[in-house]
Formats: sequence, structure tokens, C-alpha cells
Amino acid sequence: MSTPKQKILLVLSALFWMFHCPNLYSDSLPDSIAQKQITLSSKKAKIANILAQISEQSSVVFSYKSASISKIPKLNFRQQTMTLGIFLESVLKAHYIKYTFIPPNVIVLAQLEKQEQEKYSISGFVSDSITGEKLIGCNLIFQGEDIGIATNHEGFYSIQTLKDSLILQVSYIGYRTKNIRLEPSSDIRLDISLTPSINLPIVIVSSSGENNSITKDNGNNIHLKGDRIGELSPLFGESDVFRTLQLLPGIQSVGEGTPGLFVRGGSPDQNLVLLDGIQLYNPIHIFGFYSIFNPGIVKDVSLKKGAFSAKYGGRLSSVIDVITKDGNNQKIQGEGMLGIMGSRIVLEGPIDKSHKTTFVVSARRSHIDLLLSPFIKANLSTQNAGFLSAYYFYDLNGKITSKLNQNSKLTLSFYNGGDNVSLSNSFKLDNSQHQIKEKDKQSFSWGNTVASIRWSQIVSSKTILKTTLWYSAYNFGNQSRYSFEETTKDSSRENFFDYRFESLIRDMGINSDLEYFITKKWKLNSGIQFIFHYFQPGVTTLTSNLPNLEPEKKTTEINIGAESSIYFDNHITLWEKFDIRAGLNIATFIVNKKGYPTLQPRCEIVYNLTKRIAISSGFSRMQQYLHLLSNSTVGIPQDLWILATENIAPQNNNQFSLSFKYKGKFINFGIDAFSKKMSNVIEYKEGENYLMNSDNWENKISVGIGDAKGIELYIEKSIGRFTGWIGYCLSRSTRQFSDINNGEPFVYRYNRLHDLSSSFTFKIDKQNSISVNFIYATGTPITLPEQIYSGISSSAPLVDVYVPGQKNNYIMPDYNRLDINYSNFKSNRLGLRVWAFGFYNIYNRQNPFFIAPGFNDQGNRVLRQVTLFPIIPSITYRQSF
Repeated sequence: MSTPKQKILLVLSALFWMFHCPNLYSDSLPDSIAQKQITLSSKKAKIANILAQISEQSSVVFSYKSASISKIPKLNFRQQTMTLGIFLESVLKAHYIKYTFIPPNVIVLAQLEKQEQEKYSISGFVSDSITGEKLIGCNLIFQGEDIGIATNHEGFYSIQTLKDSLILQVSYIGYRTKNIRLEPSSDIRLDISLTPSINLPIVIVSSSGENNSITKDNGNNIHLKGDRIGELSPLFGESDVFRTLQLLPGIQSVGEGTPGLFVRGGSPDQNLVLLDGIQLYNPIHIFGFYSIFNPGIVKDVSLKKGAFSAKYGGRLSSVIDVITKDGNNQKIQGEGMLGIMGSRIVLEGPIDKSHKTTFVVSARRSHIDLLLSPFIKANLSTQNAGFLSAYYFYDLNGKITSKLNQNSKLTLSFYNGGDNVSLSNSFKLDNSQHQIKEKDKQSFSWGNTVASIRWSQIVSSKTILKTTLWYSAYNFGNQSRYSFEETTKDSSRENFFDYRFESLIRDMGINSDLEYFITKKWKLNSGIQFIFHYFQPGVTTLTSNLPNLEPEKKTTEINIGAESSIYFDNHITLWEKFDIRAGLNIATFIVNKKGYPTLQPRCEIVYNLTKRIAISSGFSRMQQYLHLLSNSTVGIPQDLWILATENIAPQNNNQFSLSFKYKGKFINFGIDAFSKKMSNVIEYKEGENYLMNSDNWENKISVGIGDAKGIELYIEKSIGRFTGWIGYCLSRSTRQFSDINNGEPFVYRYNRLHDLSSSFTFKIDKQNSISVNFIYATGTPITLPEQIYSGISSSAPLVDVYVPGQKNNYIMPDYNRLDINYSNFKSNRLGLRVWAFGFYNIYNRQNPFFIAPGFNDQGNRVLRQVTLFPIIPSITYRQSF
């Protein structure tokens, strides 16, 4: 290194040559200098020592600042002979050191500025080598670096590098890791295929604690690896997306017979459920046992329950994003399943000989109406009561994907599914003093239809654009028929009513999303969306002889609204330890002539204390333009979807979250805390529901605020023959309305103070495994009358009068259940064969479906608990081909 005196002389010399002989001041070396031979021999030597060796051999003087060469690692040379020019080009430039020659023999070294360093972009798709299916969430990283990237929903990646020689490592759970040596001299399009590492999907076994069956990107986001969903938490021989999510902390199901997910104290309508990017309204089958997502075609599922991306809007509590398969582009293949609960078939493959166009179709139908009714009837029947049920659901999925060229893809998708339920209950008492005949029948039907066309285009090596035009429809209807006859020595009465209700929703939307990989550490997502809403909340027909229920047919006012938004979402990595996601969603909802503009900021900061420990904190503001009115009386809930109006503002939510995560080699652990403040939530006023006569539903409701707080714990073992997880949530959710419960806060009906769930799998050998699920939760609040008495009315001799207590004044009994499933896997000439045997609720716990006033055997008034599902055995056969 030069002395201070030498530095002064060098500067003066440089100034002289710059002004008097500028053509000699150059980044290139004269041949007499460049061709000088040097011999280097060193082991882990500092660059300063190597430069000193070169100076002794070549009489060249190097001038530099220590800081400019401090990041060059120690180098090894084994008696290597080269020219000085080759050393400068191959060694120094590779470490971003530029040089300037000053005659007669001075070489000045300086570090390249970032903007001067040549950058290369490597981009492409990652897919399955056998099926050609694109892999979502696949990890790519350059060896020796801590920062990598994951493929997006299209299986696309773009990663930048400054080096011209490096190794790219590509890894994905269930696939062999691939190392690719690269020497880029320009941008590269590199499509990568990974080979599956296992043939039988028996149990989640990974070589690293980072390859979990369920990965938690942070405390707020949960990701289910696509082809592993079918192995998690099987029930009745088959796994389900929603049922798996319900076993995670902070995500609850209120109990049997109550559909939907209740995330962090929210209600079911506050979940944005997407199927290939299309909004769904009620994605539930069979009272919450199954979702509408056929596991045979699901490729990937992500759940976000806090610190949302700015991309998502229109809901308060969570985002559930389900992506389906594109279809095998190599050959026709399929899978069939036959079980007690239902049957399904999936078929996929290429359409044309070029293998550029693929299809996937699936169909599913339940057998519950044929096989399970005897079990339900036996469990619910008492000496003087009878209960009958009929139920079935179905799903139809279709998808065509066409690769127009290397950079462009067109996708058409379709879904139609529905449920039909019939429940009838009867009671009879006949003695010399008292005769009672009571019959009650309720039937329900609901279903979704969605369709979309999507165009995906790789604009450049760093940019991908997706534009989707879509349609979503939802229908709901029910019929309720009731009759009651009572005769005593002194009086008699006969009451009946027949009520029919229908509602529908129609949505049309278009959205365009741009994903721009600015640098290796910075990705920008932006986009626009427009949705047109058409809601017909209800058409009702009522005939009755009950007091105050006049026969009528009424159609509620049609609601039409327009929702638009633009968003910007930045994902930035700073200093290799800080990960920041910050964005803004700018949205507007217009109904009639009323507009509701809003700015919705989102921010999350993750700090990686070590490679295994991270803490994160997030804030989200969300706005929701839909409301769901649920009948708060006992019995089966009846739901009414409505849009925000000129008088009823959209719901709002501010959520704060804090998370700690430990990712070990064998055990993963996490603890999360959250706090939510909600406004403009609605509830039926006391004594109101949409069965009652009213000119406007807005007159029946109250607008208030909500609050939810909780702590979630999660521990998972992801390696070995025994795997699984335990989740626990301690939470409290309340609501407050000025004209409900005397204006005092009350516990929300979806609140569970304690919620514990677990799922474990034991791999007996390569062909056999056992899965166990256990759930325990405190009971949910319910409003029950504290007094019942008979009064006299002009239209009926005796009328039952119910005197309610405070809102949600009772807690139903605790809920607990144990499920066991055994699976046997075997390869045959067709493909993979699976037999599954299981028991739902193996110790026959009498969990409450609902509680309502009734009669005992002596004719006295009591509160009667109805249990829906007893112990249920199952057997399932599945065959791939």
C-alpha cells in the first residue's frame, strides 16, 4: 500500500497526465504492462499481500484505499503463472474492482459503484418434470448468499445477480434439489424442471426443518404446499382445505352444523375466499365438514390472517387463496375415489399433440343422503321425538390452459357446485291429560357458479402481467314449515306457518396485476380491479295463522354497487436481516349516488435475529363493502348477504400483530399476538330477524363496533416417522351496539375463549400410516330465554311468551372430539392405490348442535340439546391411473 508521501506524488502525477496527456489516462493497460508475467503462490492470502507480490515481480505500483478491497475474500493460488492483464480482468473485476492506469507504472484501484456493476437477470418457470405442472412457492437461491426468491402463483421467478459465475440452488418440498451452474454474460431465460423425490405420498418427511408440510412465512401467513394437502388431517378417508385450516390457531369452527371459518374473532363473511382469483361467497359443504375445493385438483393454498398484502381488499379477517392445477402436459392421467361420504373423479392431460394445451376436469358427489341418515336418525331419536334428514352436495370443476408462446398463456376455468339439505323433526305426546303434536321441517339449498378467462404475459425478464375477466354467482334458499297442536282438558290450539325465502348474488369483475422484480432484494406488485355487484337480498313468501304474521309475498330492494381499487405493494429486503412489506390499497365503493373512498395502508416488518429466529410486527387497515346478517335465534342459522348502502356504511378494521417464530431442525415453534378494532359491524336488533314483516331490512339492524384480542401458540414436528402439530388460541371477541343489550358490550356468538387443536401422523412403514386429530374448545355463547309463560291473545287461546335474558347469556357445553384414520398405500399396474379406514368422533361425544326450549317425557318445559353427529365410521378407496 502507498505511503502518504507517495499518495501526494501520485495525485500530482495523475493531475499532470490528465490535463496534458489525457489519452494516456485509461482503463486499459499498454501491452508492455498487460503482458508482464507474474507467478502467484499463496494459501488464503489477503488481496493486499497478493498485490504486494505482483509489485515486486512487475515493478508496478498499486494505489488504493483499504476499504475498497476489504470485501474481497482471501484467495488461493497454487504456483500459478499468468499475465498482469489476466489477473486484473479475471480476479479484480470479478469482485467489482475497477482499475485505472497512470503512466509510467501506476495502477489505481477503486470499487465499482453499484450502478456501474453489470447486472444479469435470470428468469423462467419451475415445473414438475413428470406432469409439467408449475410449482408455486419453489425456493431459488445462489449458493453462498442468504437472499433468495420464491416462484409466484404462475410458477415464475426472476432473480438478479452481479456475478458472472455462480451456482443456482432450486428446492421444493417433495422434490430433489437441483444445483445449476451459471456463467451469465447477459440476461437468461431458464425454465427449470424438478424431479419428485418420493413416489408414495404417505407422510411428510423432509430433510430440512425448513421444508414443512405447513409453512408459516410469518405469524400472519400460512402456506399449504399443494400436493401435500391430501395427506393432512384426513377425515372420512379424505383431507380438506378448510378442515386443515381449522386445526391451526386463530382459526375456528363454531361447531358441527355451523359452516365457515372464524378467524381472529371475525365472522364468516369477513373472509375473502378466492378460487383461481375469483371471489366466492359460501365455500362450504355439509355443515362445515367439507369445503367446495376438491382436493384432487387443488395445487396450492395460502391463508393470510393479518398484515395483508395491499393486493387484497374487500374483507376484514382473512384471505384464503386457492389455486387449482393446470393439468398434466405429458399424458392423460386421473384419480378416482369411492367412500361412504362421497365419490369423486379427476381427469387431466394434454389436448393437442404439441402438449401446449392442457385440461383438468373433476366431479364429486356425496352419498350422505343414502348412507348416513340411519346413523343420524338413531342418534337423534328419543322416546317421543323423531329426526330425519336428507342431504347431498356436488362439485364440478373444469380448466383449460393454453401456452400461446414462450411468454404468453391463456386460461379458462369453471366451477359449479351446490348443497341440498332437508331436516325434519317431530314430537308427539298422548295421554289422558295432555296431547301434543309438533312437526318442523326445514330445507336449505345453496350453491356457487364461477367462470373466468385469464391472460398471463411475461413482459420482460423482470416483469409479468396477468389480466382476468371473471363472473361469480351465488344462490341461497330455504323453506320452513311448522305445525303445532296442543289439547288439554281446558283448552286447545293449532298453529302453523309456511315460509319460503330465496336470495341471489351476481358479480362481474376485471383485474390486472403487474409483478415487477426490480432487484434481487426488491419486488413491486401493483394492479387495478373493478367489480360490479348485483344483490337481491331476498324474495319471501309466508302463509301462517300465527299472530302478527300476515300472509304475504315480498321482494326486498335490489342492491347494486361498484367497487374499484388500485394498489401498490413493495417487498424489500434490507441488510439481509430486515424484510419489509409496505403498500397501499386505494379503493372506492359506489352505491346509488353515495361514494365511500378509502386509503388502506399495509405494513409488515420482519427481523431475522438468527437464521432460525425471527420476530415480526404488522399493521393493516381493511374495508369491507358487504354485510352478512345471520339469524341469532337458536336452530340452523339463516343468512342474508347485503351490500353497504347510503345509510349503512362499509365495515372497517384496524389490526395490529406481533409474532415470534423459531424454525429448528426438527421442531418449529411460533407465538403470535393480535388486536383488532372493527367499526360499522351490524346485528339484528333484539327480537328482529328477516322472517318478520318490515318495509326495509335497514330498520331491523343496529350498527356498532367490535373488538378482538388473542394469543396464538403453534408447535410443529416436521421430520421423522412421527410428525404433526399442536395449536392453541386464547382469545376474546366482543360487540357493542347502542340498542342491543342495553348498550353494554357482550361476548360475540362466534367467540371461543380456549381453542386447542392437534393433528399427528405416524408412519408405520412405507405403506401404512395412522393419523389422529383431536379438538377441544370452550362452548360458544348463545341467547336463551330466562322465562317462558303462556298468555291470552285474541287470535289464539294460549300464546307462548319468551322472555330473553341478556345477549349471549349462556355458554353451550364444551366441544371436544377425537378422529382416527388409517391409510394403506400401494403401487399397482394402474398407479397408486389407497385404502383408508377411519372413525369420526370415536368416543361418541354428544357435542351440541343447538339448544332450544322443548318438552321432556312428562310434558314439562326444558332446554333440549340436539346433537348432530355421533361416532361415524368411514371407508374410502382411492386409485390413480
